[in-house]
Amino acid sequence: MEKKMRSIDDFAEFASLGPRLLPRNMDAATMQNWILNPSDLTDVLREALMPMSKKQSDKLVNPSDTLAAKYGFKVEKDDDVQPSQFEAKNIKLKTFLEDGEGQITGEEVRKRALAKKGNFGLVDGERWKNEMNNSKDKFKKWQGKYIVLPGTLLRDSNDHLRVAFLYWDGGSWEFDFYWLGGGWGGDGQFACGE
Repeated sequence: MEKKMRSIDDFAEFASLGPRLLPRNMDAATMQNWILNPSDLTDVLREALMPMSKKQSDKLVNPSDTLAAKYGFKVEKDDDVQPSQFEAKNIKLKTFLEDGEGQITGEEVRKRALAKKGNFGLVDGERWKNEMNNSKDKFKKWQGKYIVLPGTLLRDSNDHLRVAFLYWDGGSWEFDFYWLGGGWGGDGQFACGE
């Protein structure tokens, strides 16, 4: 892979990600530890962000795999996910049903997600979930709807394929995982950035 010179604009944009992506629920003791030991933080960031040798990159874990395991699943497919470049507050919800439809299959949901540019996955959903829970009032209008994340196809311990979605459980935004072969309808929405 050819190395390219980074521009000042690229570096500034990349550097601005840090403050926005820091975990908002980090406890004070952990923050204080990083403040008192900045060289340790530098080492962690360098290891996580710098290009790796072939041997090191073989051990690299897809973030979707880590998240899926957290919820008890394995990633079946994640290669056609459209990674987002926007925050949850900029999401536009679009229904995946067409006029006259009551429900469609999960496979059809996934096809329509690609066509409507709503093919986001588990990693985006986790980031949006955190943002939505930190600003619940901004997302009140979405309560009663569920936001499908069809880009990451998951397999459960019973060998069933599932797709994640975000929903309001009465106190916070949470994930649930619905069977791909089931009927998808009702208040289901795609998250779209346009």
